[in-house]
Amino acid sequence: MLIHPLTQNAIDTYLNRPSHALLIAAPAGAGKFYVAKKIAAELLGVSTLDNYPYTLVIESSQMTIDAVRTVKVFLGKKTTGGNDIRRIVVLDKVDSLSDSGQNALLKSVEEPPNDTVIIMTTDDISYILPTILSRCTHMTILPVTHEQAALHYSNVSTPDLQKAFLMSKGYVGLMEYILHSKDEDIESAMTIARELLQGSTHNRICSVEALSKSKQSLSTIIKAVEVAIQLNFYKSISVENHQAARRFHVMLRSLGKAQQQLHSKTNTKLVLSNLFLQM
Repeated sequence: MLIHPLTQNAIDTYLNRPSHALLIAAPAGAGKFYVAKKIAAELLGVSTLDNYPYTLVIESSQMTIDAVRTVKVFLGKKTTGGNDIRRIVVLDKVDSLSDSGQNALLKSVEEPPNDTVIIMTTDDISYILPTILSRCTHMTILPVTHEQAALHYSNVSTPDLQKAFLMSKGYVGLMEYILHSKDEDIESAMTIARELLQGSTHNRICSVEALSKSKQSLSTIIKAVEVAIQLNFYKSISVENHQAARRFHVMLRSLGKAQQQLHSKTNTKLVLSNLFLQM
């Protein structure tokens, strides 16, 4: 994946002198999770984490107190091998954990086994407890320029790349999603997402029944809503409308919790109703 040169420099610096805990902070859609797994693979000296036995990767939809307990159990297991770093834990969007969940994670972050590195991501460090922040090396992900994107995506048509770049504001995770989604899927889902964001709370609640039975994948629609909120978030930041940016960030957090609930098979109508009441 495309990475800004200054971000790559930060990655190289960390790889040369890794600490026991790394926190990658950047807006949603920046590609943090990809970078976290890239760093993990580099530290372990493997091309992929898929078949490595001492890796625990927890995605944002699974980031709950149960995940914290899983981390503790995982860190209690013995590892074998001669490398200094033999075990990696990757935790996506730890800001979605409650304060009690983060406090439960603190001990693991504070004193992991000597052969272990914990890599975490967050959309906003203001939601991370100071006790965790103080124990981590910090890294951010910078958006790429249009020139860098054009060079990297040389096989993509100019109009498609221009559209993806403008929509993503140069944040590569979001740009990748837009480029690799089928045009008809993303256009249809984005239309629904815009209607949900622009409509009244009453209209959103009235749409729950239809969305829960939609022929189109609910996950695609939820992702489109996430993309739409991200775009509004970036736009608010670019014009320094901090109040609006904060509101859209809160929406993203609510959406993240809804995705966790849908992943755990919570009643779809209930999840959507609660989400739409908070939008």
